[in-house]
Amino acid sequence: MKQKLLTLGSLAAAIFIVAQPAANAQSAADCEAYARNYARGQHSIIGGAARGAIRSSLFGAIIDGGKGATRGAEMGAIVSGVRQGARQRRAFEDAYRYCMARR
Repeated sequence: MKQKLLTLGSLAAAIFIVAQPAANAQSAADCEAYARNYARGQHSIIGGAARGAIRSSLFGAIIDGGKGATRGAEMGAIVSGVRQGARQRRAFEDAYRYCMARR
C-alpha cells in the first residue's frame, strides 16, 4: 500500500512539473502587448521630432538667419520623427522576439 502511494505521489509530482511550463507559457497576444508597452516606453515620435526641429532650427539660424531656421526646423522635425518611428519599430520587434523566445 505504501509503495502504491509513493508511486502515485511521484506520478502526480511529475505531471505537475511537466505541466508547469505550459501554464506559464505566453501567447503571441501577450508578447505583442508586452512589446507594445516596451516600445511606448521609449522616446516618443513627437518628442524626437521636436528635438530634431530645435537642433536643426538653431543650425539653420546660424547658417542663414530666419529663413534657415524655418527650413531647418521643418527638415529636422521630419527627419527626426521618421528616425524615432524606426527606433520604436525596432524596439517593438526586439521586445517581441525576446518575449517569444522565453515562451
